[in-house]
Amino acid sequence: MAEFPELGDHCSYEHCKQLDFLPFSCDGCLKVFCYQHRGISSHHCTQEFVKLPAPIPDDKEKSYACLFAGCGSRELMPVQCEDCRRNYCLRHRHQQDHSCAKMQPVPEKMVKTAELVQHIQASHEAKAPAVSKRVKSTPLSARLQLMKLKQRAAGEKSIAESERLYLQVILPRGSAHRTCPLFISKLWTVGRAIDYTAAAAGVKNSNNLTTAQKLQLFSAADGRRFASDVTCEQTCELKNGGTVILEYSARDCSQLEDWHDYVVLAE
Repeated sequence: MAEFPELGDHCSYEHCKQLDFLPFSCDGCLKVFCYQHRGISSHHCTQEFVKLPAPIPDDKEKSYACLFAGCGSRELMPVQCEDCRRNYCLRHRHQQDHSCAKMQPVPEKMVKTAELVQHIQASHEAKAPAVSKRVKSTPLSARLQLMKLKQRAAGEKSIAESERLYLQVILPRGSAHRTCPLFISKLWTVGRAIDYTAAAAGVKNSNNLTTAQKLQLFSAADGRRFASDVTCEQTCELKNGGTVILEYSARDCSQLEDWHDYVVLAE
């Protein structure tokens, strides 16, 4: 042992003092001990300080509940109203959507300005060119619109090209995006098309539950509801390059009343 005087260390326990080449350090008194006296009780450690294991981080994702009455939706990120400072989901984030208590009434001057704009638009529509002049450009416009839609549309790659139906879908009010270009199968029922569209656009779909509001598909031409139990191919209004409206409504709703507003906002 005299050949290696600097190797190891002596046990600090007063009745031991054994030379140990691999001594243990106590987390309480910070002294070194041999294997036999390494435990706190074995060397009668009197220090109160003992290192505790680090807390395990909580990896569970935190979500934020929507405070709009009767909603119950949750978001992974806080969506706070800048005026009332309350938290809402994406559907109710705007003042008018959650009936914000601090929403200011529209000034009378702005109301008159809006009425004037509507009057000007109505006068321009009355002076629009004859139908015969516009019909000539309609087929070309439709083909161009379809070509642009195909470039941006997403869908299941397994659907054969001959079965694909390309649609521009106007999403429900309060959605993160106004429209969603996609393609579905002509052989699908309208109900299946609604489920696929909701999943692709990230829209909440509770059609499998008995609720007052149901996610339904409407025509962008006249607001009529498409029956969910027929195939898209059997629905004459569903055509390649067409536009439809996806919105929540009562289960017995047959027509979307303000369908024209959706089309104007989507343009």
